[in-house]
Parts: sequence; structure tokens; C-alpha cells
Amino acid sequence: MLASVNLSCACSSLDVLARVADEDGIAVISEGEDGDLLWAARRDDVLRHLLGARPDQLLNRIPGMSVACEKLQTHAALSSGCPLPFWPMTWAYIGVKVDQLCARIFSELPSGARVIVKPSRTSKGVGIVIACSKDELRRALLGIPQCLRQAAGGEQDLLRITDDAIIQQYIDPPFLLGGLKFDFRLYVFICPADEQSQSLDEFGPAFLCREGLARFCTKPYPQTSDCRAGWETAHLTNTSVSKTSATFERATCLDDGSSGSKRKVSSVLECLEKSGSLDVSKFWGSIEALVSTVLRRISAAVYEAAVAKDTYETPPVPNICGQRCVQVAPERFGQAFNLLGFDVILDTRGEPFLLEVNAAPSLAIDDVVPMEGLSGGACSQRHKGRPRWAVSHGGSDWGQRCRCQDMCSRHTHELSPIDVEIKSEVVRGAMRILQARARGDRPARWPDGTK
Repeated sequence: MLASVNLSCACSSLDVLARVADEDGIAVISEGEDGDLLWAARRDDVLRHLLGARPDQLLNRIPGMSVACEKLQTHAALSSGCPLPFWPMTWAYIGVKVDQLCARIFSELPSGARVIVKPSRTSKGVGIVIACSKDELRRALLGIPQCLRQAAGGEQDLLRITDDAIIQQYIDPPFLLGGLKFDFRLYVFICPADEQSQSLDEFGPAFLCREGLARFCTKPYPQTSDCRAGWETAHLTNTSVSKTSATFERATCLDDGSSGSKRKVSSVLECLEKSGSLDVSKFWGSIEALVSTVLRRISAAVYEAAVAKDTYETPPVPNICGQRCVQVAPERFGQAFNLLGFDVILDTRGEPFLLEVNAAPSLAIDDVVPMEGLSGGACSQRHKGRPRWAVSHGGSDWGQRCRCQDMCSRHTHELSPIDVEIKSEVVRGAMRILQARARGDRPARWPDGTK
């Protein structure tokens, strides 16, 4: 049985995990290495658990998954067979022959098309650029290292800097709602693999949650080909970008699919179906096919990365032996599960396109709120007595002044009702699937009672 979960290394995931564990009667362990499940967020803790876990403990990261979900690796896996209708035209860049690549890309694109440059190892929108010409694309590619150095949060980020990137045809125009571009963050839970699956380099049973976050830009989509018009807040749906915008709109009604910078996927789909813009059952059928295809194509890359020494040594982690990780990793596939984030966008016909697969989707349940006009004391008084579940963000309590990197100016972190509802449902479903598995239920019954 799944009776306890160790959250001593859960970092920003701690809040939602502690809530769900408490509601489901699962004991929370906040120190040491005990527990039926070890949950880690940072790479050094993930590797430490990989090496030190007991055979009966579950781990929340499948070895090799983080490497296989890097953008360049994902593209390589998805391009290994016949072309996929949900994967935009994509080119790989590894820092060489930039002039030839830029010329080839724009010769192969339809007239007037734009491309989006995505550095392979970044997240949160860092380094993303839209280019309208081969000259703009060349400048974007050559500027990747400097951009990543400026955005680096520490030595580990600096050690991960490479030229590697993918260039994709920009989905233009995308499906708009209220004049705003949006995407869906959907969650897929992969269970530990049995011996037969491992022998075939396949994953364990996977489950798609039929709820998620619809993430909206905070400025209207520009009706112009000028790549600078509106730029980040009109083109990038990443919450890490939109949450610092002055026009970020916190959701006031969780079931309202027509307002808020973050909304429930189910509410947005209901809006689209009522307007006759989308067939929801067809949408979910397309998403199920997309997810199953992606998992089949990346599974071999995950198993390959799990036994590659470079996976554990680039960048190096103090006191972690890469060769030892390579030896232990194959033993962990029967213990390790993974929650993945699939980012999907719709074109004007309502057809889904995959943007990326995130090996460690954020489980944070806070909104960043600027403190203009509030002193630290006033803010503390305003939130006096507000319950919280964890001390996060460098020791800042809910509602108190914070100076973390989420926002340059003075700000607070407040519970986000939309994140609490969606991510609690996702985590609760994952925990209950693991409990059903531990009871020995048939796999078909594991998702009973979940979304």
C-alpha cells in the first residue's frame, strides 16, 4: 500500500502534494529517506534517490526521461518514423552551418511563414524568438548562448548552456478565444514498467487526465506579420511569462471558460463546443492518439538515455557517480513513475499540434502578485491568519513580501484557486492509480474514481 510519501525534496511541489496526501490519509514524511514514495524536484535530489532508494520505494522520475524530453531529443524521436500530423515542420540546430540552415528553412517554408526558435534545454519561455526572415533567424540562433547566460539562475544553468535548438514553423494564426492566443497544458501519468515492458523498452501503463490548464496570453494576438508586435505577452502562453504582465488576469470563477489568464481546460472546451467551434469528443480522441504516439516514439530514447553516462554527468553533480547511475538505472524502471506535461495548441480548424513534452511540469499552486502601494507590514496584516500548507519561495510565507526571481519588483505569493483545483486533481489521480496498483487491481481499474 501507498501509506506514506517523503516530501523533504519536493520544493515547490510540496504545497499541493501535502494537501492531497492529507486528504487521502497518506502520511507525509518531511525529512530523511523513509517513505513508500520519494518525491524529488531538483536534479541532484532525483539522482540521489536514484542511487539510494530501497527496492520497495517508488520514485517520481523515470531515469532518462528528462533527457528524452529535451526539445532536440523529442524532435529526433518524433522524426524517426513517418511524419506526424500534430508535429509542426521542425529543423534541428546544433551550432554549425547556420547560414546554410537558415537559407534552407526559408526555402522550404510557404511564402510569408514565420518560425519560432526554441533552445533545446530551456523552459519557461527562456530564449524563445520568432523570426520572419533568414536574417532574423540567423541573429536569433547566434544569440542563443548570450541569451541563456543572461537568464541563468546559477552555476548549474551556466554549465547546461549549448547552441542546440529546434526551429519550428509557427502555427499562424492559431485558434483564438476572445482575440487571445492560448494553449493547453495536459497531464499524462506513466506508471512503473513491469519486466515485460522493460524488455521491450516500453513504458508502464499511461493515463491521460481529462482536465488541465488552459493558458492564455495577456495581450491580443496581433494581426500583423511584424514579429515585434505584441511579442512575448501576445505570442507566448507560458505562465512564467504571463504572470509578470500588468494585464495578467487572475481567475475569479473557476468554471468560466471565457475569462482569466489561466482557465480549466474543461471550461474552455465547453465554451468552444457551445459556439460550434469544436467537437469535444473528437478533440479528446485526437489527444489520446497524439499522446500514445508520442509515448511509443520516445520510449526507446528514454531507455537509451537512462544508461548513458552523459545523462548524469552533464552538468556534473557533486558526490554523484555517473557510472554508478548507469548501473543502477535499469533496476529502477520497475519503481519509477513520471508525470508529464503535454503542451498542445489548436490551429484555426481546431486541430491539435504538440508544442513540447515537459518531463517535470510545475506543480506550484501560487500566483505572483505585485505589491505596488503596499508596505511589507500592510501586506502581512492583510493576510494575517491566512492558512498555508508549506513555507516556500526562499522562506516567504503566503502573502508576505518576497524577493525571489519570479518577479523583479516587490511581490507576494498567493494561493491560486485554479492551480489548486487542477493540480490537486492531477496529483490525487496519480496517487490513487499508484494505490490501486499496490493493491493488485487490474490495470484497467487503476484510474477508477479519477478524471
